[in-house]
Amino acid sequence: SILTTRKLCKVQLVGTPSIIKAHASKLGVDLSGVEVIDPEAYEELDVLTDSLHKAREKKGMTAIEARRLLIEDVNYFGTLMMHLNKADGMVSGAAHSSANTIRPALQVIKMAPGASNVSST
Repeated sequence: SILTTRKLCKVQLVGTPSIIKAHASKLGVDLSGVEVIDPEAYEELDVLTDSLHKAREKKGMTAIEARRLLIEDVNYFGTLMMHLNKADGMVSGAAHSSANTIRPALQVIKMAPGASNVSST
């Protein structure tokens, strides 16, 4: 709520809205000013799906698999939102392993030319 109150950034939470709202209520977190995005109902899911499919089709990913992955894995959804300039950044890792957090970025956004290492710290 500090981020939204001070207007430091636009906060978007990705997941099942009823679960997010229940957790927020249980923890006493005010979601005013926070956009809760349900991947399955996201109006631009087709755009994200097409982009992920194009990025991974040479590795054998189908459009159906890309859509399923975006709906089921918030790290892929968030990464594609960044890749398509729908979000400026992403916070993950508290409930996901470093590998699961970094993998989508490496597969879609890739490392900068000349970079040889990635770090989760």
